[in-house]
Amino acid sequence: MERVFEGHSSPMLLIDPSLGLIIDANQAALRFYGYSKEQISQIPVNQINTHTDDEINEEMRRATTEVRNYFYFRHRLASGEVRDVEVHSSPVKVDGRTLLFSIIYDITERTRIEAALARSEAISATMLQAIPLPVFYKDMEKRYLGCNDAFARLAGLSKEQIIGRTVYELKQSKQPAFFQSAPVFDEYDKKLFDTPERVQIYEVQVNNEQGEQRDILFHKAAIFDRDNNKVGLVGVILDITERKRMEEHNRQLAHYDILTGLANRHLIANRLNQAQSNSQQSNLYSGLLFLDLDNFKPLNDQHGHDVGDQLLVEVARRIKHSVRANDTVGRLAGDEFVVILEALGEDLAHARIQLQHLAEKIRQTLAEAYELDRIKHSCTASIGAVIFHGHEISGPDLLKQADHAMYQAKNSGRNRVWMYPALNQANSQTN
Repeated sequence: MERVFEGHSSPMLLIDPSLGLIIDANQAALRFYGYSKEQISQIPVNQINTHTDDEINEEMRRATTEVRNYFYFRHRLASGEVRDVEVHSSPVKVDGRTLLFSIIYDITERTRIEAALARSEAISATMLQAIPLPVFYKDMEKRYLGCNDAFARLAGLSKEQIIGRTVYELKQSKQPAFFQSAPVFDEYDKKLFDTPERVQIYEVQVNNEQGEQRDILFHKAAIFDRDNNKVGLVGVILDITERKRMEEHNRQLAHYDILTGLANRHLIANRLNQAQSNSQQSNLYSGLLFLDLDNFKPLNDQHGHDVGDQLLVEVARRIKHSVRANDTVGRLAGDEFVVILEALGEDLAHARIQLQHLAEKIRQTLAEAYELDRIKHSCTASIGAVIFHGHEISGPDLLKQADHAMYQAKNSGRNRVWMYPALNQANSQTN
């Protein structure tokens, strides 16, 4: 085990979680962090980990108790350079002490563990089981030669059921959820064997033994004999379901309003620019609406922000149901909303009529009574409308024009639509 530890190409650390100290490191770790063997021994974990002490201690507790073994950190090298890393930690017993055996992957440059895993003959059964990720290896006939418990759990089969069989044979097993993706697995195995590529990374959606759909990332590397002939492959699987959910969550935060789910200011600008490009290509006029609620502040002042938020959510819902599927509805801020209406027609006069009609439909819908948390409330909207064609006017200037038209509507009595410019003005008001 010591020989494997010292000779392994991935950075590895032994950490005493009770003291928060690094007590040993292999040669790969010394090269990665830039310390000598003497320097890195007894170094506090917080010297390389940029997280707070409380965060580090909590993550070490989770790893020690096996609550979680997959972490993202930022590690500081001896040079002062900071690298993004994935750390996989598992508890091991050494001389009666519980230590954390940690494998570090530098994801800054996306240099993963393929090269290390390509030397699968050097990986002992102990090392294989110490790795918390699903790991497997196959021969040139694409039959499984071995795997760890984590892979068997993911597959929903025992290791005895897996070893010696191909993915297609396993697809016929009693619990085939994972191996329903057998054609994909086989296709990539074939590509790795039949092409010069040595390392392979790809993403697949699979079902686990509970029937849950998971996003997993395969890292595979070809195994070579002494004559540089391919003799098999080794693979490791990363479950990136939570990572993808977080990425999607972050995407939503970056492009959508949290309260209403509508496009935010950033996405509105992008969609408006795209609508201008579409208009240029199709030679069709498009329109922009700028909406401001007429009596939103009194509701907030009298009943609080929670009721005000309910109104904004309901306004967003009504606007979305009043427009076409390909139109964009967004919230700029507060009680200001924007609607981008594309493909209104080739004729300017007809397009203005279409825009006026859709704006009027929204105005009437928003003017209907609201019932919010047992509170009945009347709320109208002043709407500014502007026609555009291509990029003749910049996106920011279009928003200014629509905003100006909205204020004209508000100054003219509210609860009405005002077209920009005032030519052929078609104001409307109900009740």
